[in-house]
Amino acid sequence: MYRLHPALALLLVYLFIPTASATELQRLAVSDGRCEFVLPTEHADDQYLLILGALAQTGGPYPVHIATEQTTAALSIPLEAPKIDLAWQKHVKDLAERQAAARRQRPANAMFAPLQTPPREKVFHLFVKDADFQNPASYVPVTAELRGVGNHCQVYVDRDHADVAGLQPTIDDAIRTFDNNVWPSALGSVFDVDRDGRF
Repeated sequence: MYRLHPALALLLVYLFIPTASATELQRLAVSDGRCEFVLPTEHADDQYLLILGALAQTGGPYPVHIATEQTTAALSIPLEAPKIDLAWQKHVKDLAERQAAARRQRPANAMFAPLQTPPREKVFHLFVKDADFQNPASYVPVTAELRGVGNHCQVYVDRDHADVAGLQPTIDDAIRTFDNNVWPSALGSVFDVDRDGRF
């Protein structure tokens, strides 16, 4: 048996519950700052992950007391009843309909045939700072060499990489995954900014 006695009224309690097929995240019910539940522990190494969060608008600390004990009580996992906000549901639906209408009105992007011979070398400017995306000084140029070409993507690797041969299985897997899984189903509308016909 597990008991939580927090020193605040607004407490979020989530529990990761391993099942036969997956791990479920459940939000537990809290009443008057108290949450009590009974979990099955058939084996000595059974584990659960408990996540606590406070809804308070001010900074803590907010002490929480957690206690466990053995019990013969039946399994009990009181869940927080879902709250239905009709106004929010309507807002989300309206927004989705507006986005769908905007997509239908947008002209199709220009398509470019993949280059038969992509550039053997390209320079990429990588962001290396914590902020200031508009500042050119936040980027460093990296000269990279072409190391793999797929139907819809091509892979460049920093020419200073010490073990390109060791990286090749990863390159091949990235191309295979992009061409077979990402390109057919996971991409929306995209722009071919360098007009080479591939990512």
